[in-house]
Amino acid sequence: MSDEEMELLPGISLQQAVPVKQTETGSVSVVSEEQTLRKISVEQKSELLVHLKKIIQSANEVHGIFQKVNTKVQNDTAASVDGISLLQVRNHCLVEYLESLASYGATRCRGGELKDPIDKLVTNRCIIEKIKPLEKQLQYQINKYAEIEKGNTQNYRANPDSMLQSGEQAQQAEGMVSATYQAPKVSSTLYPKAESDQKKEAKYARSIRARTKGDALMDEVAADITEDPLEAGRKANASRELREFMKRQKEIEEFEEEHFVRLQRSKKDKAMMKKIEQMQGSLEGILDYGHIQTDAQREARRSQSKKK
Repeated sequence: MSDEEMELLPGISLQQAVPVKQTETGSVSVVSEEQTLRKISVEQKSELLVHLKKIIQSANEVHGIFQKVNTKVQNDTAASVDGISLLQVRNHCLVEYLESLASYGATRCRGGELKDPIDKLVTNRCIIEKIKPLEKQLQYQINKYAEIEKGNTQNYRANPDSMLQSGEQAQQAEGMVSATYQAPKVSSTLYPKAESDQKKEAKYARSIRARTKGDALMDEVAADITEDPLEAGRKANASRELREFMKRQKEIEEFEEEHFVRLQRSKKDKAMMKKIEQMQGSLEGILDYGHIQTDAQREARRSQSKKK
């Protein structure tokens, strides 16, 4: 082997051009990097040997596991018919995924078509990813079945001892000094529902006051325009009946708003509502002066009718 060639691995040599360097004195010296390249080759060779040893060790472990599984299958002791179906599907998909990986590696080494192995890998990987969240949901049930299979069912029974107070805790409770409870200094706040109820009550009170004013004015106007004698207790009885009716209507409205239903009104309530509407309509008609005509307008209409 010449000086310009260096053996990196057995049977593999590297041809390296030898650089020429001009020294300060003008003499030409040959600088060889043979030692550096030898060091690199030794390091790479040692790393390669380490990886090869790991591959051989992993292959031996896989071979041993395969022999155990093969023995169980031949003896029919690895049947999973009575197991959890979700875990059966997961295990079968994992086995097919490993087979697809082996097929992918062998096909790539032979230089064949990789489409079929890749499709199988993608299919099995998607199924495994879909099974993961379902397996998390069934984790408690899986653990429970595993404990039952081991014969340890006491973990799923009630423990009365944990319900009793221990001796140390009882002594600490007895040794505690009795003190007066002091409530924390927190400013009181209004519950949102209570606030909405107050707003509804205020709105209802305003409507009741408006109706009461209208009823009082209507009674005064009716007393002025009618010649009926006043009866003792008639007005009080009418106002009491009206108050009871309005109170009942308020309760019905609150029930309807709370339960989102519409209650059927009785004939008596319908008649009372109609009466109130008529009284309010008559009051509006009394207070409406738009239809009153002046004497001049009345004379003009009469003259027009005579001409016709």
